[in-house]
Parts: sequence; C-alpha cells; structure tokens
Amino acid sequence: MVLGIALLLGTAVAAATTLGLVSRNGMAKVGWEGFCDNVPLFCSKVTLSIGCCYVAFFVYCILAILSVYRLKASVASINYNHQQEKEGI
Repeated sequence: MVLGIALLLGTAVAAATTLGLVSRNGMAKVGWEGFCDNVPLFCSKVTLSIGCCYVAFFVYCILAILSVYRLKASVASINYNHQQEKEGI
C-alpha cells in the first residue's frame, strides 16, 4: 500500500515539475512563453508546493523500505518459532 502511494506520488510530482518548468521557462518550439515574470508570487508558491511534494515522496519511499524490512523480520520470526515448535523445543 505504501509503495503504491509512493509510486503514484512520484509520478504526480514528476508531472507537476514538468508543468512548473514549462510555465517558468516556456517552450519556444510551440510558441509558449514563460509567465513567471508576470506573476512571481504564484510561481514561487508553485515551486514551494512542488518542493513539499518531493519531501513527501521521499518520506513515503523511506516508509516503504522500512515496511519491507519490518515484514521481513516478522516473517523470519514466524519461521523461527514454527521451526522450534516442529523440533519440540
């Protein structure tokens, strides 16, 4: 579950970054000009929100890694207990 959320958040942040860069710098090939010179407060808020999304993405990735290690330790403990019961210890 956590890994799925991290992947969705990563793709959303990548798309937002792309749109943010296009709005800031423009795209000359298609005739789009950047508009951050006209509305700098909006662009700074967008930059801040994309930065916060990257932080959330990395936190979710860390949570996913910790969940995997915790699950691995839990499974190893269950296997160890099952093996002890089987041997009659």
